[in-house]
Amino acid sequence: LPRRRAPGGPGGRGQGAADAGAPAAPRPPNLFVLGLDGKAPLPGAPRKLLDEGLFGLRWSADGRQIAFIRAGAAAGDALWVADGDGTKRREIIKAQGGMHVHWPAWSRDGFIYFIRTFTPVGNLDQADVYRINSRGGTMEPVVATARRAMFPLPTADAGGLIYAANPTTAD
Repeated sequence: LPRRRAPGGPGGRGQGAADAGAPAAPRPPNLFVLGLDGKAPLPGAPRKLLDEGLFGLRWSADGRQIAFIRAGAAAGDALWVADGDGTKRREIIKAQGGMHVHWPAWSRDGFIYFIRTFTPVGNLDQADVYRINSRGGTMEPVVATARRAMFPLPTADAGGLIYAANPTTAD
């Protein structure tokens, strides 16, 4: 594949000749999308797919949809689903009660697996694996533990789930 530079000048960070000597302020990365064959699914120049404040983008198994998180700090996170080009966005989990939704992962049967935690840094405290149908509905617990169950990855046949866990100790 040919290398592509993100829009915005050298390095894709919006730096130009006027600010070449100044240190760049840290910013969250932007996500861009480009059809790899130049024809489908999204032909043309790279374009921004998600707005700032939206994170954790994951493609569905068939590549037709995306899931992403709207980070909400103390309010909690929301989980959104959209068509693969970023249009037709719909919120399937609302930000609520400080609940954080991290590491979404699609399964072939249309469910999105994620960790649910009530701390913003989900890899340090108690976290469970949940799932929700990508069309919406009720969150369902999949792996509950007093410690940590994280990084859910549904198997390709949708018959199993791989995850990292620390079910009995603090280490």
